[in-house]
Amino acid sequence: MMNPNGVVNRADATTGEAHAWRAAAVDLAILIAFMVALNVITLRITERYAGPITASCTVALIAVLLRQRGMRWRDLGMRRPSRLRWLFVQVPVVLIAWRAAAAGAAALAGQYLPSPDTSARFGDLAGNLPATLWWIAIAWLIGGFAEEMIFRGYVLNRLEALLPRGARGSVLAVLLQALLFGAAHAYNRGLFGLLVLGAVGAVLGTFYLVFRHNLWPLILAHGLGNTLGFVVRYLDIR
Repeated sequence: MMNPNGVVNRADATTGEAHAWRAAAVDLAILIAFMVALNVITLRITERYAGPITASCTVALIAVLLRQRGMRWRDLGMRRPSRLRWLFVQVPVVLIAWRAAAAGAAALAGQYLPSPDTSARFGDLAGNLPATLWWIAIAWLIGGFAEEMIFRGYVLNRLEALLPRGARGSVLAVLLQALLFGAAHAYNRGLFGLLVLGAVGAVLGTFYLVFRHNLWPLILAHGLGNTLGFVVRYLDIR
């Protein structure tokens, strides 16, 4: 803030930064505790839908936290891209980088860890069009929208407010949100899933910064990537 003479009041600026740091730390602590507790509860009821239920409820929690901070989803990247035609370039680039990171991480992790068996969740999709369409819809709502809004839009933004400004802070924020993204998928994929999805989260987080905190390229790439995965399961391509 400035005093009547137009000079910046450093004490006020420091106080403002401390308040922003505390707010970010509290918000992240609430978010992580909520996600862990809800996931534990829902896993006792349904493993198949534990992730989607946790993600959708977390989006609702974030909406409450944003309202308390006087923020909107638009502030996190849910806004129209400045140039819509760039999406035709950005989305394929993100999708290719995502698949490359996932394949590389899976190949590396596969040398030391067993690949998780997801047949219990998706084994009935082969040749089953209604079930496949159902999961594609979930993939867009939860994977495309909810996960990007949670991990890139909210978590990464809160980490940027919590960590020192500059390149080092941004890199650390990307890595930490990637770790949380991977951990969120470890309940049914183990350490293998944590590493692979963590690599994917790092790629998506990096592009979020590159695209100046706009979520739309990531949402579209995430939704398309998940859709391709379910189409492969439907066609039973091995």
